[in-house]
Amino acid sequence: MNQDKIGKFLASLRKENNLTQEDIAEKLNVNVKSVSRWENGRNLPDHSVIVEICKIYNISINEFYNGNKIKKT
Repeated sequence: MNQDKIGKFLASLRKENNLTQEDIAEKLNVNVKSVSRWENGRNLPDHSVIVEICKIYNISINEFYNGNKIKKT
């Protein structure tokens, strides 16, 4: 598990969905600084928040921890 890779993945997903860090923070009921820390690879969210992030971005838990989308065959 590479926190830096996960952070970059989260930032790219947010930008693809035309969302700001403030938008994500509001949806997850967390501080904007927390979102920034996740995207900079300094921290990871709690598991319950990870589940909500996956719902927002329509990704699996495995994709979250891999830091990229997994091609479905």
